[in-house]
Amino acid sequence: MAGIAGFEHGYFEFLQGNIPTPSLVFPSWGPPCVPEEIWHNCEPAMSILPNLLITGILAMLLSVALIVWAGWFVQRRHGGWVQLALSVLLLLFGGGFFPPIIAFVGGVAGTQINRFFSHGGTYEHVAQEAGFKVVAVGPSMSPGRAAEYMAFNRGEGWFAT
Repeated sequence: MAGIAGFEHGYFEFLQGNIPTPSLVFPSWGPPCVPEEIWHNCEPAMSILPNLLITGILAMLLSVALIVWAGWFVQRRHGGWVQLALSVLLLLFGGGFFPPIIAFVGGVAGTQINRFFSHGGTYEHVAQEAGFKVVAVGPSMSPGRAAEYMAFNRGEGWFAT
């Protein structure tokens, strides 16, 4: 959702063409939208670049990268951190304000994917001390497959990212 909304911000910035950004914070829709007359303020965005065309292109590229990353790669070892970085970049380069916030929340959640069982998370020793045998990630996963999965999340082996 955040990627689609960020792409939409970038698209409207791109449509305004090769003109300078009015200020650090600006309406992404541009004319004829008047921010003071409409409830959504013409979808405000911010950019540290001085050109709406380049800002729009970067916002669209970052949004596509965010969509791909959130859909296929966020579960990787540092996937949540990469999504956090993409959300900050989307904020700085014209992706609006709410799409990066949504992506940031998703990135924070992504940092916790597979945390407990996959690589000896902070509370694994509590489960072991309580008498649980922490071997597999899933109830139907063999110990060999669990070891392979844990190695993957630690970034070991040929399949590491």
